[in-house]
Amino acid sequence: MKHLSWSHKLFLHINALIGKNVFRDKVMIFFGKRLLFVFALSAVVFFFFGVLPHERMTFLILTIGAFVCAYGLSYSLAMALRLPRPIREFPHIRELIIPLGRWKSFPSDHTISATLLAMVHYFISPYPVFLLSLFVALCIMAGRVYCGVHYPRDIIGGILVALIATLAIVSVAALFTIV
Repeated sequence: MKHLSWSHKLFLHINALIGKNVFRDKVMIFFGKRLLFVFALSAVVFFFFGVLPHERMTFLILTIGAFVCAYGLSYSLAMALRLPRPIREFPHIRELIIPLGRWKSFPSDHTISATLLAMVHYFISPYPVFLLSLFVALCIMAGRVYCGVHYPRDIIGGILVALIATLAIVSVAALFTIV
């Protein structure tokens, strides 16, 4: 057996918890599969009812720009690195979620989306809304690893991609005094 990285070891330790607590499994399935949709829907509701009208254009520019930048970077990294999902390397593990595709593991797209939504809240929303969105993003990330579809390194990669994309868009927007 090959030498396992810290990410592989941590993943296997977490994956061994599956099936030992039905309630935890169901909560983590919700976190890993459905919570991102709830988070995105709440961001749309927040856009219409929580963002001041004069800040809506900034919200849209930050959100759309960061998503385009992040997903361009994400798929470039995925094509260059070709890191497989855990089930490809460890066929004996348990998956609670069946991902849409099995070819891309790094970086985690769910993590990118959740982090981007949290970062947009950081720049636009009151601090308590940002903290809540950060907590939701962390729950999504934990769910993706627990459910067996991502390694911890994929989550860290997703966070870094989202932060780089957000900072790039904020920097460009600042040049044009949008933010």
